[in-house]
Amino acid sequence: MADVGRFESELLDWFRTRHADVLAGIRESGKVDDEDAFEAAIIAFAEQFEGSIGAVLAPDAEVTDTDSSIVDADTTLPEEDISETG
Repeated sequence: MADVGRFESELLDWFRTRHADVLAGIRESGKVDDEDAFEAAIIAFAEQFEGSIGAVLAPDAEVTDTDSSIVDADTTLPEEDISETG
């Protein structure tokens, strides 16, 4: 959470130095003209951003023996049913 403010600040700097035309377009029209290019620029920044605890994106997932299937019936919610196997 401590890196959120730094991420925002550095993202704005990234756009100011590499995509000033995009920021100018947003200021003028109030919207993003090319959303795909805008998203690609954000992804490019995020890929090079390193948080204060390093490049840890997510904790390791716990591996368990599970069996997964989609449940679709009137008596259940249409969500994935995960049951332990073994």
